[in-house]
Amino acid sequence: MRFREWYSWHFPELGKSVTDNYLYAKVAKSIEDKSRLSEDRLPDLTDIVGHEDKAKEIIEAAKASMERLAGLSEYRKGIYDFPGIKMNDIAPNLASLIGVVVGARLISHACSLTNLALFYPSDPWRRESSLQGIKNQGKHTQI
Repeated sequence: MRFREWYSWHFPELGKSVTDNYLYAKVAKSIEDKSRLSEDRLPDLTDIVGHEDKAKEIIEAAKASMERLAGLSEYRKGIYDFPGIKMNDIAPNLASLIGVVVGARLISHACSLTNLALFYPSDPWRRESSLQGIKNQGKHTQI
């Protein structure tokens, strides 16, 4: 069962095709790396699982899994590029000064770019009054 759990991280679709644990281990040993699994391994898999249809199902599942992996990689790349694109649109100076990730986290922590600008004004007098306003927000007057 532990082997099945570990190998399922590499090839999760195999568990749907092969339910017997002993057979699962033999098939996984034969496959090793699913990215190298192709039609030429069909006779070996057929000998192990006993049915050619089941062996074809395993090979097709490996191909579909690799396609899904490629799609997820593209999706991840798009998600990774998104903050850079938005930061260059919204706050290009901040992005170039301290970087995309740190700038995005600062804006997120301040809840908006406006709040970030109000919290760190360039005029020292306004900075002090802004900080006082923030400190006084937590205090309530009693009647």
